[in-house]
Formats: sequence, C-alpha cells, structure tokens
Amino acid sequence: MKRIPWLQLVALNLLVILFILLPFLPGPYDTLAGALSAVAQTTGFIGLLLVPVAFVWLIQEIRLVTNKDVRRNNWTNGYYFANAAIVICIFIALFYALGFLLMAGPTSSVLLLIGAGLVFYKLLPSIKSLKSNNNTFHAAPLYLLSIPVISFVVRLLLIGPISDYSRNYAIENSQQLINAIEDYYVRNNHYPETIETLNYVPKPFIMGIEEFEYERNGDSYNVWFTQRQAIIATKEVVMYNKNDQHNIKGHYASFNTKKSHWRYYWLD
Repeated sequence: MKRIPWLQLVALNLLVILFILLPFLPGPYDTLAGALSAVAQTTGFIGLLLVPVAFVWLIQEIRLVTNKDVRRNNWTNGYYFANAAIVICIFIALFYALGFLLMAGPTSSVLLLIGAGLVFYKLLPSIKSLKSNNNTFHAAPLYLLSIPVISFVVRLLLIGPISDYSRNYAIENSQQLINAIEDYYVRNNHYPETIETLNYVPKPFIMGIEEFEYERNGDSYNVWFTQRQAIIATKEVVMYNKNDQHNIKGHYASFNTKKSHWRYYWLD
C-alpha cells in the first residue's frame, strides 16, 4: 500500500477518535459535537460486525501480495468479502437511519439513506474490479478492521478519564457563578430566584455542556450541569449544594467528586 492510503487510514482513525472525545473537550457548546460523538461511539459497537470479515479479507490480501502462487478466485481476490462487507454496511446504515428517525425526524433519516445509497453506488465499480485483481494490496479491509476496533477501544478506555476531565473543568469554571451567588446573598440577604438576575453568568466552556443551571433549595441552592457519559443513555447530572442536600430523582448511581459539596448522578 502506498504512503497516501496509509496517511488517509491514520487520519481517518484520528478523526474518529476526535469525534468520540469532542463533547468532553474545552470549547464553546456545540450540539454537533454530541451527535458526532454518538455516531463515532456507535461505530465502535455495531461496526464490530465487520471485524471478522475484514480480518479474513486482510489475511487473503497479505497472501496475494506475499505468495504469487495463490490460486485466484472470488474468495482470494476479496470479491466475496467485499460483498459481505457491503451487506453488513447496509444493515448498519439502516440502523443509523432508524436512530436518526427516532431522534431527529424523517428528513435526516432520508438524507442518510440517500447518502449511503450514493456511497454504495460509487463503490460498485471498485468491487467488480476485484474479480480481475492483480497482486496489488487493497486497503479496504484495513479500514473495515481498524475503525471499529479503535473506536471500541477508545470508547472503552478513554471515555471515563476524559469525562472526569470535562466534569472537573466545568466545576472549576462554575466557581465564578457560585461566588456571584454568594455575593448576591451578602447584598440582599437572600439567594436570587434565577441566575438571570446576576450581572454575569459564566459558561462551562465544555463543548458537550450547554450551561450551568440554578434553583433555590430551601435556605441554600443548587447549581448543576449535565453531560452525556455514554452514547445515548446515561445522562450525567453534576450538582453543587453547599449544605450537601442534593436531590436528583430517578438516578441509578451517584458518586462524589474531587470538589467539596459536588456530586454527580447517572440517569437513564
């Protein structure tokens, strides 16, 4: 395989990793970051269906390059493997279309199916050309193998640490808001009804966290923000209450943070 395909392979895998981590990185809030991360993370699960086909296909490609005496047929030249991969990819496209239909509506689902159809149509000549394949190494199985595996491993190993980072980063950025709330209490002898009455409301400055939220809670108050800890489920609510009177209904797990009076909760 020439240098440019290798660089394209590495670049595409790095892009998938970036998409997975995007909602947990510093920056202004961006709804697209969450959508890209969900797609990239899902690839790490459903894309594993391609791994057995891609692995065997890769072995055949290596044999063709290293052994000139391999008998040529539609198995050894990768034609049947390519068709099997296309069938699996159609199933994956339908899965994504269903997800888009449920979450974003029919327009996005139809556009995705049209886009997938165009991609498959463009790939047909390349698949047919495999029947007359010379001994050139084809990179397709490397793409089909590396992208799902790397996506799955990154999701498995890095989402926990990177979500810890984004949580702690947003907590640090909330200190200005907490100080402003306490200053308001000193001046007025009661906490504000809403944070809109404050002169300045800072942002979490994490791409997957939209804003800080606030409510009075008896003689205290709650400040919180939310982020997605997993692909679609597991909404994480991170809450501050200086009296440790946190109250989140419907959570199935809760944890302490490194900061006093902060806890975070996981909800379905």
